[in-house]
Amino acid sequence: MALFFLLPAWGRAEPKLLAYWNFDEIDQRQVKDVSGKGHHGRVYGEPVLEKGIRGQGLRFQSNDDYVDFGSPVIPAGDFTISVWIKCDDVEKQFFLGQYRYQDPNRLDLVIRNGRVLIQIGDKMASEALLKKNRWYHVVYVRKGKVLRIYLDAVLVKTGELATAVLQDAPLIAGRINVPKRDSFRFTGVMDELKIFGGALTEEGVKALRSNY
Repeated sequence: MALFFLLPAWGRAEPKLLAYWNFDEIDQRQVKDVSGKGHHGRVYGEPVLEKGIRGQGLRFQSNDDYVDFGSPVIPAGDFTISVWIKCDDVEKQFFLGQYRYQDPNRLDLVIRNGRVLIQIGDKMASEALLKKNRWYHVVYVRKGKVLRIYLDAVLVKTGELATAVLQDAPLIAGRINVPKRDSFRFTGVMDELKIFGGALTEEGVKALRSNY
């Protein structure tokens, strides 16, 4: 389990790791934040452990399956989100959110029609098409107004998303809560979820991918 800080070729330190969930075990309905920062997640429904990209991963099977981390973890401004996902289908999957319905600062991460999509106020989607039942390493990096999406360490989309991320709603994995709707969920396996307090460089993203 590597928790070291990455150093690009010119020696500038990468941003600090804020949280890291490897999903290797569920202990008393809790998944542990192995970064040491204490952002342990409460498990709801009946998600189960199965083989992940490394060790175990967490399989979500219904709208009742989700993990509530209890507080916001993704920063309002610059951030990096790194996660491995394997989707049962790639038509409509909502797998991570710091979200309140209709709030302009809500953040949600989605796979829609095979494309990687992020919403923070506005929406931004990649052109790359994902396939079901296959592992992908997805990384979202925001620095200032510029947001970049990487798929398996390859830059697949660059655009502007300047809206600050909601800071008074908890981070939740496995679904987002939309009133009277049960289709905003994730069915598949999630593993190795990491949140950084700033923007990783391209070298940092490649280093994350090379560890697997």
